[in-house]
Amino acid sequence: MRLLLVVLVVVAVMLGGGTVGHLPPREKSYKILFLLMASPISHRNVFIPIAEALADRGHQVEVLSCLPEFSTTRNITQYNIGIDFLKDSNMFEILEQEVDIFDLIMRSIVPLVDVMYQSPVVLDLYERRKTFDIFLVDHICNELAYPFVYEMPFITVATPGMDPTQSAIMGNVLNPAFTPTLMGSIFTQWNVYDRLLNLLAHIHYPFIYYYWTYLPALQKEDLSSWIEGAGEAGVVYFSIGSVTKGDTMPTKYRELFIQAFSKLEQRVIWKYEGDLPGVSDNVLIKPWLPQQDILNDPGVKMFISHGGLLSTQEAIYHATPMLVLPIFADQPRNAENIASKGIGLYLNWHELSVDRIITTIQEIINNPKYKRNVQEISASLRDQITTPKERAVYWTEYVIRHGGAPHLKTPGANLSWVEYLMLDVLLLLFLAVIITFFVVKKMVLLIIKKIFTNIQAKDKLA
Repeated sequence: MRLLLVVLVVVAVMLGGGTVGHLPPREKSYKILFLLMASPISHRNVFIPIAEALADRGHQVEVLSCLPEFSTTRNITQYNIGIDFLKDSNMFEILEQEVDIFDLIMRSIVPLVDVMYQSPVVLDLYERRKTFDIFLVDHICNELAYPFVYEMPFITVATPGMDPTQSAIMGNVLNPAFTPTLMGSIFTQWNVYDRLLNLLAHIHYPFIYYYWTYLPALQKEDLSSWIEGAGEAGVVYFSIGSVTKGDTMPTKYRELFIQAFSKLEQRVIWKYEGDLPGVSDNVLIKPWLPQQDILNDPGVKMFISHGGLLSTQEAIYHATPMLVLPIFADQPRNAENIASKGIGLYLNWHELSVDRIITTIQEIINNPKYKRNVQEISASLRDQITTPKERAVYWTEYVIRHGGAPHLKTPGANLSWVEYLMLDVLLLLFLAVIITFFVVKKMVLLIIKKIFTNIQAKDKLA
């Protein structure tokens, strides 16, 4: 209890703005990122004074929050995730219907994970995470920030006071003989029965919260850790695009992949919409994935794809060999082109078997020619004077500046289909050929007739 009171006093002092003494001069300016990814507005009131005080010290402070921007006179960069945390949660429902708090967490937070890590703002900060010197994280419900702080220095700020569960995770195990849980009861005089209940609560809450509901769902989104955990064997990425949904795959094919993947030494990231029972522990299932980020990771050894043009371009750009399973449209042609270039192989769905899937995957991963070939093509694709995005921006602005750029329009746009196909010219040429033919024929006949006439005249004279 004494520790809890100390934490609350410290927070109260921060909110009140009181200071004691003077800080020594700072050594240098640090980059600091606040991660308030699932924080209610009251929690932010604790972090704003800290952020402002750090900014006043000359540090570069950035805040990633699920809440709207807060007003401040300091130079603090703010990012909004665009997700209203607990928007659909009714606190009186908890009171009246005794809703399970863990069920509330699952309904309110876990579904945000997929949305959050598709946000361009979040992904951009994540790409820059190693440029920050430290992270400050709101402790409760902000395990969403784990991918950011993995193997990075961070500070957890416990706004509601000391949480024995998270304190234990941080290495500071609190004695259940006298420390209540965050959601437990505070007994005035603890007897043996009270201490037994408190001990069970210390065991129950971490197991249910972290190991049964919350962390299993969140860890599935931690793609970097999943890929890094695959070690030298690496990862196979499997996606058949956005048009063809995974859960529409016939059962006979789905079972083949489940069996084949269970026999691989590699881990597998499988984009699949819906439940997929029976998958082995080396398979991670997600309904939507940041494909380019995955393909760009050196731990991803190959890409099992449907062969769509965009997926093919992305795989080539990131130098990832492919196993293509074409379904429709241009995909069979793309598959043949991939095989002919030596940057992958393709299989027909009706010829699939567990052994064929495994053998083909191992051939692509273990034979260095596929990686070497796709790296060569990738290098030539990347060797450009400007980026495609820059060219798209330039030509968009160019067309605007020049009123639609009519001088760039093809003259063919003003021709009729007869003129465009040059049918009138072809007809004229055809007529010219016909006329020439008949003229030449007439002349040849006249010459022949003249010759025969001369011959007959000579014969008569003789």
